[in-house]
Amino acid sequence: MELKRMTEEEFSLIKGKLIADYAKEKINVDIWQEADAYELSKETINTLLKSGVNTENHYLYNLIDNTGKKNLYVWVHKSGTEAFIYTISFYDERSEILDSKDIISLLESEMKKLKCIRVSYHVFGHKKELINMMEGNGYKVTDITFSKKL
Repeated sequence: MELKRMTEEEFSLIKGKLIADYAKEKINVDIWQEADAYELSKETINTLLKSGVNTENHYLYNLIDNTGKKNLYVWVHKSGTEAFIYTISFYDERSEILDSKDIISLLESEMKKLKCIRVSYHVFGHKKELINMMEGNGYKVTDITFSKKL
């Protein structure tokens, strides 16, 4: 497996999924209303990635398996010596059988090449399997936000 920087053409193919997935997560945690979520998500993504794959300090990768298949994509923002993972998203459900240790190891190696000394990743609280994956790869919870709808 290898991580390969995404091209602008590849980004244009996943951008809709990226926007929809982010909107869905914000709806799931009661931050946005369903009626507004897609537009708010689109605005957020377009602001953060204003120059697509060429946005300064933002890195978009595809994870390519040994057959050449793209299994997942990763979006990372670098600030100083810290990398923040915005998303790790599978192209399809069948890809979820990949070994998480291999995925994280590849990503960490790439971040070391970028001179990062810390990697952080926000995980929505209902994503228990993702939390377990990160903890299983040596990541520690650094803060927890609680929210209650009134």
